[in-house]
Amino acid sequence: MSDNPDDLFRPIKNEHGRKPEADQDIVYYYSREHRMQRASTGVRELNENAGVKQGIIKNLIGNKSNITVLVSIAIICLMAFFITISGGQTGAQVKLGENNVSMTIYDEGGILFLSLHKEFPSKIVPYTGAVDIAVSPVQTGKEVPPIETRRIFFSLDTPENYLVSLPFEGDKFLVALHTDFQTITRSLIVSKKGPAAR
Repeated sequence: MSDNPDDLFRPIKNEHGRKPEADQDIVYYYSREHRMQRASTGVRELNENAGVKQGIIKNLIGNKSNITVLVSIAIICLMAFFITISGGQTGAQVKLGENNVSMTIYDEGGILFLSLHKEFPSKIVPYTGAVDIAVSPVQTGKEVPPIETRRIFFSLDTPENYLVSLPFEGDKFLVALHTDFQTITRSLIVSKKGPAAR
């Protein structure tokens, strides 16, 4: 380092021996082709394929996971379509906490009843405890449909039968069974016969 204090304030010269000017722009030289020549083979292949646009069909069925998702969506749509067309059933068999539950709504002298029949196979410990029931008529209008709720209790007795009277009219109902661990919803049409003898 120089002892002369004037050397500290002398303009610095660049590599060509010229003084830098304040208004002179810095020029950068960039060549993509030169950079790509020095790149690895994998990088070159990625850049060559980057401009190729994949079609929508190839994106949908390009690999196994995409095909699985597409098939799952198609199955769910078909199930929803068939449930809408069928419009419900007169009886339903469901599994609620290892209990086999049969549900039927029937008309007895102008009064609607929801009948539940519960049983479970031997050597199985089923769910016991509170089961919340919600029944609502299916309505096409915009008004909120009425809901009838009840609570029953499953025990270790098998079979067990439960009967819930419904304070409304209709031909098609949504029935929901709910425990702390599971919720099942079914669409039921009123049966003209009472529950079958068991």
